[in-house]
Order: sequence, then C-alpha cells, then structure tokens
Amino acid sequence: MPQPLSFKPKITQWREDENVLADHPKLASYIARVIAISSMIERQWAMMLCYIAKADPRAAVAMHQALSSTTAQMAAFEAVAAVRLSDDSKLLFEAVKIATKGYTRIRNEFCHHLWGDTFQCPSVLLLIDPIVTVNFIAGLEEPAALRQEQSNENRGFERSKIMVYTEEDLESARVKMSDALLIISSFASVLRAELWDERNRQESPLVSLPSQRAKARADLVSFSEVSEALQKLANRKSQKPSA
Repeated sequence: MPQPLSFKPKITQWREDENVLADHPKLASYIARVIAISSMIERQWAMMLCYIAKADPRAAVAMHQALSSTTAQMAAFEAVAAVRLSDDSKLLFEAVKIATKGYTRIRNEFCHHLWGDTFQCPSVLLLIDPIVTVNFIAGLEEPAALRQEQSNENRGFERSKIMVYTEEDLESARVKMSDALLIISSFASVLRAELWDERNRQESPLVSLPSQRAKARADLVSFSEVSEALQKLANRKSQKPSA
C-alpha cells in the first residue's frame, strides 16, 4: 500500500516533469496498464447502457458520451438502471459497486495527478496531487502580512498529499483494476443475457428455452468479492426495522 511522503522524512527533494515516466519505463508500464484497464471498464459501462436502454440504445449511449466526467456518466447509468433493471439486477448492481469500490479513485489519481521521482530513492515514483504545488505557489505569492500569520509548517509542501509508490504498490493497483474489470465485465454478461432471454420469450413465447441469465448470474456470484457484498447487503436488509 502506498505511503504518504510525510512518512518518508528522508525524501526532501523530487522532480515532476514529462521525463519522469520515460526515465522509469518499467514502473511506467504499470501506470499505462492501469489507465488502459480503466478505459476498458468505461467501455463496459457504456455497453451495459445499450443493454438496459432497450428502446433507444443509441440515444442512451449518445447521452452517456456527452457527459465528460466518469462520475456524471455513472450517475446517468444509475438513473437509467433505477427504472430499467429487474429487482435482482439492481441487487447485483449494488453488490458490484461494493465489490469494485476504489477503482475509480485509482483511475482518477493515475490519470489526473502528477508523477514525480527522487534521486534520494530511485526505485519509487511519487504520485503528487496537483493542489500541493498550487497551494505552495499560492503561499509564496501571498502578501507579506498574510505570510507572517502562517506558521512555517503551513507554508511548506503538503507531504501528506504526495504518495510514494513502490513497484509492488503499482502492481497492486494494476491487480485491483484488473479484478474490477473482470467483475464489471461479468455483470455486463448478466445484463446482456437478460436482454437475450427477454428477446427469446418475445420471439418464441411457446418454447421454453434455458435461461442464459441464470448461468451468467452464477458466474458473477462466483467472485468472492461479489458474494461477500451480497451477504453484506442481505445483513443490512435484515437489520432494518420492519415497518
């Protein structure tokens, strides 16, 4: 697990520029894979929107793509899911969100934060929240009267917002993203199978065909993270006072 720079007092100097990742190709490969996986996850959510929109999937996807942030895109998906998904699929959706919690934070930080390195510890990379430098510069530009009111500690870099990533930490982030992709892809299979089952019932109402959704659901629940999430949801429901 990456540690904040505040836990590494011996690291006092670092750089953050476009050559950092080029100078650490092995470590940079983990970052590239995390970002690539995140794009694959976003594609899965867009495809799922096609499955649940049913009447006009192209319009739903166009709306999805018009939203620039992943947070807004997920909000749009949840809005459609609330009225389109079956009760069981809604339950699975909640379980998937619990099981994959944290992947969006990794994606956002890897994409939008700054990467740095330090000669004082060449084997690590530093993930730097941009606000660290912005706040530092803002402090330097403050009028003298305001600077005198600030302690020396408050005028320095916010080391708690700079994370130190070892190769092991980067691999752990990559694994977490890969696991999230597998679970989300499996949930997409459930929704796709649900759509196919519905079409089969409409096209062949007198023929009893085996449910494709049942197998897809079993595959999804076979992930320990998902089964544990479903158990948590069941426990929460049982603990709610009855009306």
